Order: sequence, then C-alpha cells, then structure tokens
Amino acid sequence: MKNPSRVTWLARFDVEPLLSAILMKGMWLSLALLMVSLVSHRTGGEWRETDNCIFAKSLPSLLFVDLHHLGSLESWSRLCLDVAVSVLMLTPYLRVLVTMWYFQWVEPNRSQVLFATFVLAILTVALLTTLV
Repeated sequence: MKNPSRVTWLARFDVEPLLSAILMKGMWLSLALLMVSLVSHRTGGEWRETDNCIFAKSLPSLLFVDLHHLGSLESWSRLCLDVAVSVLMLTPYLRVLVTMWYFQWVEPNRSQVLFATFVLAILTVALLTTLV
C-alpha cells in the first residue's frame, strides 16, 4: 500500500519550476565558466594558435582533450571554455531525463515517455558521436 503523504505530494508536484530551474542553473553555470575562462585568458593564460578552433566533434572528445592537459595552467582558460560548452550541451539532456521521470512516475503518460525517449536517443547520439 502506498504512503498517503507520498501520494499527496506527488499529486501536487509541478514539474515546470524544476525544468525551469535546470535550464536557468545550466545557463548561469555556463556563463560563470565562460567568464572565468575570459578572465583567465586576459590575465595571462596563453592560447596556442590551434586553440582558436574546436576540433572535438563529440562531448567525450571535447572533455578528454582538455582533461588530458589539466595540469598546465596555460590550458585552464581553454578547459573552462570547453566545460562551459559541455554544460550547455548537457542541460537539455538533463531536462529530458527529468521529463521522462515525471511522465513515467508522477503523471503517467505513455506517449510523453515514448517521445522523451526518442528525444533522449537523439541527444545521446548527438552528444556521444559525430553522426548528427
């Protein structure tokens, strides 16, 4: 038997503020990382000529290249820039996961879950490969 307080809480749960908070926090975190990158670059972080281009075509390759060079202070501004871009890329992914959870457990709606699963598959392919 379900706990009555849990059922009442789920009945009153509204997902829209949570989705808005995910998007806003992702945007603000990305903006903060971009500002750290800019300040770091302006105060002495040197970029090589090849740093003006992003050669990575997927999220893992974007982060792998920078995490490999994490020890050098010269790449700190580039690391912050790439992590900011990664946060922007992962924000919609997290939003779709929350949407799937909501329509699976809180307000069961099979068609919304299937649509969110389709969107999640496309985002996963886009984030992990160079196909999209």
